[in-house]
Amino acid sequence: MVTKQLGLWGNAVLMGAAILVPAVRAQTPAMQRKIYTDKSAFKLPIQIDEKERARIREVQLYVKAAPGGSWALKETVQATQKEFMFRAPKDGEYWFAVVAIDITGRPHPADVNKEGPGLIVVVDKQPPEVDVQAVPTASGQPCLRCEVRDSNPDPSKTKLEYEAPDQSWKVIESMPDQPGLYLVPDWAKVRGVVRATAVDLAGNKTVKEVQLYPAGSQPAAPAAAPPVLNGGAPSLPVESQSNKMSSGITQASYTSARQLINSTRTLLKYNIEDQGPSGVGKVEVWMTKDEGQTWKLLCEDPKRQSPVAIDLPGEGVYGLSLVVANGNGSGGTPPAKGEAPDFRVEVDTTKPAAELLAVRSGTGAEAGMVLVTWNASDKNLKSEPIDLYYSNNGKAPWTPIAKGLKNDGNHRWTVPPDASGKLYIRLDVSDDAGNISTCIAKQPVMVDVFRPKGHIVGTAPGEK
Repeated sequence: MVTKQLGLWGNAVLMGAAILVPAVRAQTPAMQRKIYTDKSAFKLPIQIDEKERARIREVQLYVKAAPGGSWALKETVQATQKEFMFRAPKDGEYWFAVVAIDITGRPHPADVNKEGPGLIVVVDKQPPEVDVQAVPTASGQPCLRCEVRDSNPDPSKTKLEYEAPDQSWKVIESMPDQPGLYLVPDWAKVRGVVRATAVDLAGNKTVKEVQLYPAGSQPAAPAAAPPVLNGGAPSLPVESQSNKMSSGITQASYTSARQLINSTRTLLKYNIEDQGPSGVGKVEVWMTKDEGQTWKLLCEDPKRQSPVAIDLPGEGVYGLSLVVANGNGSGGTPPAKGEAPDFRVEVDTTKPAAELLAVRSGTGAEAGMVLVTWNASDKNLKSEPIDLYYSNNGKAPWTPIAKGLKNDGNHRWTVPPDASGKLYIRLDVSDDAGNISTCIAKQPVMVDVFRPKGHIVGTAPGEK
């Protein structure tokens, strides 16, 4: 029977699309009729048995936006046509069905409204959103939470890594039966920087680097906290959150609108995606000092591989954009006038102004204390920029008195018994760029927490 043959053929056409269209990816082999793509336009090949082609007058493509849509005739072509071309107006789930009209004018199947879809395609061009935070655990072991937000996530491809002291990336293992939680082997090995990779079923990919605390410091405890600034690390971690079509760098999600560094020379990390067979032929870094009104070529990366060393002219705020061309020279267009930069960095090489005003030993109710007063200021001063230390000789080693104090201008230190004697006091003041000013008191302060007590033990003959 023609009807039965055509009905079977109608399903076979769209199931073949998952194999013949590279832009469309199958979710799993067991679900080949529902596939995901990050392309809004794709081809649906028409496969017709040559023995049946002469009995078919035309082929119709029906589409509906699932799950609540109605079937609508999208296109009608001759039986000699090799493919349908479909362009999705927006992201979403689309159902497809094919109706063959035979030479007598009868449709097969007779009523498309009673048929299920021959193919389901989910169009998703939005990359996942990723957030990483340190969280406390009952055992006290360091732990990170990686949250991925996406309409079609692929949890099997979520990956969390930390930057080791040798600048290599090490995978952080996830916790069994606790999706999204990852055990940190040792905070000392993390260097403050973690990298999260998230991929959805359509192939959209997000790579995000987050600095949990400044390089060279350690967190007091694995408590939940938002990402903080670079703090003077020698490289700029860049968040790339793209739909696999971006060849540039995008602004990172830090607690400020710009990344602070304390050197004009730094390493700029970047990602290049959606490479074709010709590869990458050119990578350029462009710079603006006036928010895109004028652009200047800063440098070209000869090795075309992240990171690239850049030298900025001096202190100030700079906008940066990456320009990439393929191996055939296509692309690589410099930023246009008025185009916003992808990433911003502020160079601050000036140390905070710092002065030890007085260091004195307490008296009366403040006996056994050392009173320290200071003055500190900076345009990028940390919220808690003050560290105090003491030493018996004004040289290393220095023992901490208190770290992470607010810039209140004074501190009262209760001296422990084992620290009595002549003490030199040191003041360190830090800014968010990683600059540190150090002041050491010129004269030691005498601290004696012991209070002599006398006891009568007897008498002795006096002189006559």
